[in-house]
Amino acid sequence: MQVIAHQMGVEFSEDLLEDLELAAIVKERENEPSVKVDIDDL
Repeated sequence: MQVIAHQMGVEFSEDLLEDLELAAIVKERENEPSVKVDIDDL
């Protein structure tokens, strides 16, 4: 990843790595089915 980032002119840092990991988590959660609960059903 460092080589690709360098070729793209992006500084590869721990912050960038954390941002990429967070983006992957968010993307994964976007694909999970959501469960809707009606409060009246509880």
